[in-house]
Amino acid sequence: MPHLNTAQVLADFLGTRGGRSALNGGYAAALPEIPGSGVGAKDIASPEADDLALTRLISTPQRWTNLFQS
Repeated sequence: MPHLNTAQVLADFLGTRGGRSALNGGYAAALPEIPGSGVGAKDIASPEADDLALTRLISTPQRWTNLFQS
């Protein structure tokens, strides 16, 4: 049986620079200066509120297909 604190130790590690670097794999990092990240979270543009409206998301499935299959 795993130790009761195993999940907490893992969560604590993942919140550190070393933990984020280990999991990064070239993706954007929330913490600054993580080695190997392609971009920092502060460099990712926030979406416009109107772009997140459910009716707009449902009405533009081809747009989402194009975004994620390119």
